[in-house]
Amino acid sequence: MSDAVQNRWAQPSVILVATDLSDLDRLIPFALQQAQQSDGRIILLHVLGSGAGVAADAAGLPSYDPGGVLRCRAARACRRHAPV
Repeated sequence: MSDAVQNRWAQPSVILVATDLSDLDRLIPFALQQAQQSDGRIILLHVLGSGAGVAADAAGLPSYDPGGVLRCRAARACRRHAPV
């Protein structure tokens, strides 16, 4: 194995931490230490067991209202420029 390939495995630029959140007290300190040593970043992925239930709407997708986002943004802009 070449030195460049070995270095990428020994010092990754991205560290994926997949967890069900039951073991964060053990995983996070280790991942942080590895990321600091390799000057990498951490991606935390919350995984669910195959028997875990997930709520979703009838289409199976979470709902998203783009109009609501725009109304919220406009309301915040109005509050910022309103006289005190």
